[in-house]
Amino acid sequence: MTEINFKEYRLDEMKEKFQFPPLNILLIGATGAGKSSTINALLGEEAAKVGFGADPETKEVRKYKINDYLCFYDTPGLGDSPQDDAEHMKKIVSYLNRPCGKKGVSGKLIDKVLVVIDGSTRDFGTISALLNNYIFQGLDAEDVLFAVNQADMAMKGRHWDGRTAEPDAKLTEFLEEKAESVRQRIKESTGKTINTPVFYSAAHGFNITQLIDFIVDNSNSQRKEREPETTTSSSYSDDIPSNGKVAGHTAAGAAAGAAIGSAIPVVGTAVGAAVGGFLGFLSSFWDD
Repeated sequence: MTEINFKEYRLDEMKEKFQFPPLNILLIGATGAGKSSTINALLGEEAAKVGFGADPETKEVRKYKINDYLCFYDTPGLGDSPQDDAEHMKKIVSYLNRPCGKKGVSGKLIDKVLVVIDGSTRDFGTISALLNNYIFQGLDAEDVLFAVNQADMAMKGRHWDGRTAEPDAKLTEFLEEKAESVRQRIKESTGKTINTPVFYSAAHGFNITQLIDFIVDNSNSQRKEREPETTTSSSYSDDIPSNGKVAGHTAAGAAAGAAIGSAIPVVGTAVGAAVGGFLGFLSSFWDD
């Protein structure tokens, strides 16, 4: 398999297309979906720590610059616990609400959200309630992309050719059907029409060029000008209070809780309930 330098892949085209570089992409997904391994595949190096099993490595939002025109923000995985999910969603919403910060340029920092889905038979995915209540509140449906990672683990690893690091015809058909199924189920649960997800394997470098093509081809030539947010400036801070601080009885704790409440009306168990209610949402149609 020919090695590709993804830092230079379609670089000239991106220079022409993205008038306000870089294109900033926020990665979200369940713990173990392979967000960090996706970053490493794109960079061609082990820049992002990868967790194993249900043990997540990413605790904070981290920035990874592929080149001057493409940048990814890796977020903590969802689905570990209602408490963790509530904290992680605060961080995700904070980044979705952040202004661009470039002089003379209006709009938001984040241009696209890429939802990474685990292609194996395990539970995965963000939930329709979170897409409706948070993600789709800050971006149009066309700016939310879905991709299926770990294609090599679909069908429990059967029909994956280890010699060529590619799926055989049966697995390819399976992946194509499931990608279309994801699109249909998102439409049913959110009412939003999304592009049919691309499938790939970050671990084996399979379809990484198609992943970049998918992102670049579905990105407008320049950032969209989004409506101004009424969220207070505190929601843009990286220093997001923990549940304990928000629940404190001090005046500072109360102020922090009010700030978070203004940015995210649903917190704690409500968010956890939403997450728990959808963790099996997409897994039902990945069963063999």
